[in-house]
Amino acid sequence: MAAHVIGNMSLTQVLAIQAQAQTALKEAMKNERSKRWGQVMVNYTTLLKLLSKKRFPADWTPPPWYNTLMYETHYHLGISLQRLNEHEAALKHYNNAIVAISIPKVGR
Repeated sequence: MAAHVIGNMSLTQVLAIQAQAQTALKEAMKNERSKRWGQVMVNYTTLLKLLSKKRFPADWTPPPWYNTLMYETHYHLGISLQRLNEHEAALKHYNNAIVAISIPKVGR
């Protein structure tokens, strides 16, 4: 039986990243409900690293929901940083959230 390959990554590698990302997201949501802002920041930062396009093959095309997930991740990371009085860092992530969800204009 041939191994499934996505670019230079095996299906097993992709599934491992997916499992780690789901765990980080669940932990972030749990910690957010408990207002453990330092841990929320760690969880969403981990999620961003796991979802970075740099981790995937150059020819990888993100699924349709990818930009929405990046928006939500940056937004919630911004909230946690704001709660920790890290306002400059929070602004960076709020701006990244806007960029993630923005639709580029055609013809300019």
